[in-house]
Amino acid sequence: MGLTIHPEFAAIKNSCGQLQERLLELVIEKDELVTTIIPNIEAEYQLRIGALMFQKFCLQTEINKSKRAMEIIQTALNHGDPISASSVQDRLEIEFREWEERLKEHLEKIENARELEKSRLSAEESRQIVELYRRLVKKLHPDVNSDLYSQYRILWGQVQEAYANSDLESLTALWMIVEDLEEKDLELNSPSTLETLQQKENQLKRSIRKVRSIITDIISAHPYILKDKLMDRDWVDSQREILEEEISGLSVQNSRFRIMADQMVKEHCHG
Repeated sequence: MGLTIHPEFAAIKNSCGQLQERLLELVIEKDELVTTIIPNIEAEYQLRIGALMFQKFCLQTEINKSKRAMEIIQTALNHGDPISASSVQDRLEIEFREWEERLKEHLEKIENARELEKSRLSAEESRQIVELYRRLVKKLHPDVNSDLYSQYRILWGQVQEAYANSDLESLTALWMIVEDLEEKDLELNSPSTLETLQQKENQLKRSIRKVRSIITDIISAHPYILKDKLMDRDWVDSQREILEEEISGLSVQNSRFRIMADQMVKEHCHG
């Protein structure tokens, strides 16, 4: 006579299976957002609008530098202190170090976007990468397979790196390695008690809530919120027109303040 499975045990086991499948779907969605969709949206934004934003930020920085240079010189004059052109420049370099770092970061984003544009994969390559990644997630992702041995966690780290770099060759090699692994090493096949099964069910529910929260945060923030707008040519064109007009006005201001600052340096600074 065969063993009879307790109805509650069977129900929880079935629930765990459904929860694991749902967690798998959410993990793949989250990872695709982080490694593919968000970088592509960011790149699209930088290519369409970011370069103009960079020009605007550069002009704003130069205007603020000129204004600050005049303030430094005027303060020295008010106190009767001697001031040199080099000391003004040194002060500006110190005070605007953070601004300069932000400019570098912005420029790096634009360059990265250009590189990403050059290295776009074909539709078939992208499909293969996504398919391989889905298979590997199901086998190796720690959130989906909490009982994996440490060596398999190392493999998962390699999978993440290959996916982030859109490395089809490495993902293919990793899948060949995983295919050779025995299913018994990837899953806990020993009989579970009702208590351990309930613990697994609760853990899966917690993991699902956590991943859902991460996804919600991603899709409600920049740059994801620009996804649809960047597909709207009229919106992009209007944003570019606004920025170009602002840049034109800032260019005039920059020339004016630069002349005023240079004049003060010539008249009041020595050395």
